[in-house]
Amino acid sequence: MPHSSGGGSHGGGFHGGSHGGGGGSAAGGRTSSMPFPGGRRYVYYHYLTKKPVIVYADHDLSKPQDGAYLALFIMALVLGFGLIALINIFGNHFPNKLAMDYDTGILIEDRAEILDNNEEAMLVESLEAFRDETGITPAVITVNNEDWNKQMKGVTLERYAYDLYLEKFNDEKHWLIVYSQPEKPDPEFNKWYWEGMQGDDTDPILGTRETDSFNKRLQGNLLKEDKRSVAWAIADAFDGITPVAMKWYIDPAAVGVSIVMFILIPLPASILFIIYKVRRKNRSVTFCCDDEVIHQATCEYCGGVYIAGQHTNCPYCQASIQS
Repeated sequence: MPHSSGGGSHGGGFHGGSHGGGGGSAAGGRTSSMPFPGGRRYVYYHYLTKKPVIVYADHDLSKPQDGAYLALFIMALVLGFGLIALINIFGNHFPNKLAMDYDTGILIEDRAEILDNNEEAMLVESLEAFRDETGITPAVITVNNEDWNKQMKGVTLERYAYDLYLEKFNDEKHWLIVYSQPEKPDPEFNKWYWEGMQGDDTDPILGTRETDSFNKRLQGNLLKEDKRSVAWAIADAFDGITPVAMKWYIDPAAVGVSIVMFILIPLPASILFIIYKVRRKNRSVTFCCDDEVIHQATCEYCGGVYIAGQHTNCPYCQASIQS
């Protein structure tokens, strides 16, 4: 659907477009450092402290959870790089000319009767140049403030321009500029307004930078005391954007946000997965007996503490355990 590319007014400036217990949950079930109903006792050995760590779980911890962690890792990567791609698509500017497979006739409707024939001819020339460069067909409609003020209370020119776009065009490749002023403008202060409405297909070309540049130039032209006409103000704004609308550029802000997103999502996910794999390699979780009382023993070779009766070799140094 069409959306605002920005607008302005006399005296109002211009605006841009809308563009507990140490427990926790692990993949597959519940784990805790404290006993709980349905939980079984498991043990793994901390290779730095050389002491056993007892955990309780309602699922088999001796089976590797690589699949679940890998799935979470892949999801984090997809999310992170997906966000980075979206930021670069909408933040950077690599436009292609739109296919002119629709009605590209230039539309100028002077409902407010403020344009003469010479002005219209000049305006058409500028609009055609922009269309031929970008594939976007611009259109201009002038109206009176009373046309949209009298419709219903609270109607804005933006809403009126939106309705005009839908009335005039059945595609998303037009850029409509609506200019409005009173039927009988005050010679001391002409209370004019203007609004742009662009189709969705124009977004890759008419980004924020492009529409802001156009809006600033048009607003400035309309505010000039020595401006020649409304037609000249609009034509000059199009003449200013036509040479640069199709230029490629990389937005430094988008690059910066992409770097931040990479630091916040894919990079930590990769580090955590590597840590998990290293920890998995350096420790093995085994089922510990269901006896109410378990006994610990100390390896006479390395001094590591282990659960008595569970092993034939020291879980740390692999020395043979004397029974």
